[in-house]
Amino acid sequence: MQELYNKNSTSFNQIIFIFGGLALFLYALDLLKENLKAIYSNKLYKIIQKGTNKKWKAFMMGILGTIIIQSSSGITAIVLSLMTAGYLQLPAALGIMIGANIGTCFSAFFISLEINNLSFYLIIFSFIFYIIIKKEKWKIIFSIFLNIGIVFLGLELMGIGFDELAKSNVFVSFIKIYNNSPLLSILFGSLLTAFIQSSSATIGVLEQMYQAGIITLKSSIAIMLGSNIGTTITGYFSTIHTNKEAKQAVNANVLFNLLGVLLFYILLNPYYILLKYLENSLYPNNLKISIAMSHLLFNVITSIIAYFLFDLLLKLVKYQNNIEKNPNHLLTNK
Repeated sequence: MQELYNKNSTSFNQIIFIFGGLALFLYALDLLKENLKAIYSNKLYKIIQKGTNKKWKAFMMGILGTIIIQSSSGITAIVLSLMTAGYLQLPAALGIMIGANIGTCFSAFFISLEINNLSFYLIIFSFIFYIIIKKEKWKIIFSIFLNIGIVFLGLELMGIGFDELAKSNVFVSFIKIYNNSPLLSILFGSLLTAFIQSSSATIGVLEQMYQAGIITLKSSIAIMLGSNIGTTITGYFSTIHTNKEAKQAVNANVLFNLLGVLLFYILLNPYYILLKYLENSLYPNNLKISIAMSHLLFNVITSIIAYFLFDLLLKLVKYQNNIEKNPNHLLTNK
């Protein structure tokens, strides 16, 4: 495919490959989530109800549930609906939502795999079996593999476009703005993720850009941090027509992510040094793993901190709720 692209390489083709690949990637990712939900969502509802009576169980439920349906936003929506129905309390819901941040990291490593033209074989064979098989459950399973193939095809197209775009002086000048400002990179990551409603998609695009040499590792880390803020916006949409506790759970999740990003922004330089060392030592030929690793370590470390400071986080959210209900609360206590 790269050879075909090189024969017709123009600025317009760069745009077509990047946005065409992005469209395929986002569309297939959305279909993948829906097909996974079709298989697992009903069982997941029952499992979540039974398996969240302890804090560590709630965290594990969030991790495993997100790995299964590949959507932290999907898990958040399920959790909020269970809270609204009265099946989940705030502590269990918050534990699941924090655990979901770790579960979503699976996508980053999945996307970072180097499979080259294997996407075509996966698409072809999955489509053949999808047509032949008549049983609905198996059709959904082969549809999942078909979606995976299209995800990788979209990533491959984006990678080709970004490789050529990296040679453009205009684009390089534009991207340097973000390379030189971690705060702008965090803002960019937040807005991009809020817009496309998927931190996994943001991480996938980020991996392709870093592999192509368009952005630096430090800037990539900052955009990754921003994506963890942007993904919480979906939670606010999910709180429409929900109860007070559901809104508190989303507020707690936002607070957790904001504090985590603040911590890693302060530690950005040593964190960058650590990731660069791991990259040079363990995976110098696949730079995309550095982005996946930065995402994983961020979410694992912040989730461990949240686990031990869980009660404090709950108190902060309840205190915030009291202030919102009674703005004069602070004045009357003086």
